[in-house]
Amino acid sequence: MGGHSVLVFITDDITARVSLKPSGRRVSHEQTIFDLPDRTPCPHVVQTFFCYPDIAFMKPLKNETLYSRISMVNTSHPILQWIPQLLDAATCLESLGYVHGDINPHNVLFNDKD
Repeated sequence: MGGHSVLVFITDDITARVSLKPSGRRVSHEQTIFDLPDRTPCPHVVQTFFCYPDIAFMKPLKNETLYSRISMVNTSHPILQWIPQLLDAATCLESLGYVHGDINPHNVLFNDKD
C-alpha cells in the first residue's frame, strides 16, 4: 500500500485496494501476485476475490497494522505469535517464486484473530 495504493472500506464484507496512479506498474504487478496464492492458499496472505486494473477487492482487515499495534503504549502484544505467521506468509510467497520486497510494520495487516 503506502504510496502506491489505498484501502477503501466499501461494506463490512468488502474492501478495495485502489491504485493511486492509473495503470501503475507496481500495483499491476501486485495484482498478478494476488492471483497466485489462490493456487497455493496461505492462511497468512490476504486473499482477493476479484481484481480489475488498478483495483483489487478483498475481505476487510480492520484490526490495524503491525505498526499501530507496536506503537500502542502499555499494552501486551502476542509478538511471538506474529513472527511465525510473518515467516509463513514470506515462505508461501517464496514457494511461488516471489519475494516480498517491502515487509514493514505499515504493510502487515491483522484480521479479527490477530
